[in-house]
Amino acid sequence: MIVLHTITHRWYAFAFVIAFFWAATAERDWRSALRFIAVASGISLAAEYLSTHTGFPYGRYDYIATTRGYELYVSNVPLFVPISFGTVVWAGRALANRVNVSPGVLIIGGALFAAAIDLVIDPMTLRGGSWFLGWLYSYRAAGPWFNVPLSNYAGWIFVSALILMVDVLFEARAQKKVDSRRGPMLAYGMCGFFIVIALATSHWAIAGSSVGVALVLFGVSTARAVRGPGVERIRIGDPRALP
Repeated sequence: MIVLHTITHRWYAFAFVIAFFWAATAERDWRSALRFIAVASGISLAAEYLSTHTGFPYGRYDYIATTRGYELYVSNVPLFVPISFGTVVWAGRALANRVNVSPGVLIIGGALFAAAIDLVIDPMTLRGGSWFLGWLYSYRAAGPWFNVPLSNYAGWIFVSALILMVDVLFEARAQKKVDSRRGPMLAYGMCGFFIVIALATSHWAIAGSSVGVALVLFGVSTARAVRGPGVERIRIGDPRALP
């Protein structure tokens, strides 16, 4: 019963997981997609546990365990949190991979894009009590981005890069193709969801800033996808594509 409660209570998070598989299977088979979300969830869970106990890598914060016994937890971490992390990392990866890029660019660019998407997500998850998320966590010290500390985004870059690095190692010999439409749609869908939540709860400054972030993401990722005539496309794994 608690599994059903977890899914129904966090329906929006699991909807994004379904959207992740829709996006990821445009680029790889379902087994590789499942492996990605499993690796991302495991690494993210370890990072969540470490941060809530030591402050590394996101800074120190605490989960407000009001739903313990009602939804699934792993130690002090709600299960849907690390699972959701992988969907955001894939979305960031997709924005970095609008054209075939080298593994180094994919890792660094994907991590930066994932952290940028969290610029939209985290201000509203921190204010979950104003919408159906509920009060989920609180930081020990407030930061400059709508009370989110910069350490959170440094942690996002580090953990996302680690996940993408492991994925690149697993996929080194796989035939590569670009998820040029579905992955970016996942990224913009996430941003759109949290912008709507911000508007619906009258967090006007957060909504406006999030729209600005989304527009920058769109502009940067789209500009990267524009290739001049005569530019050769090099596949990931080709020795010429090494950073």
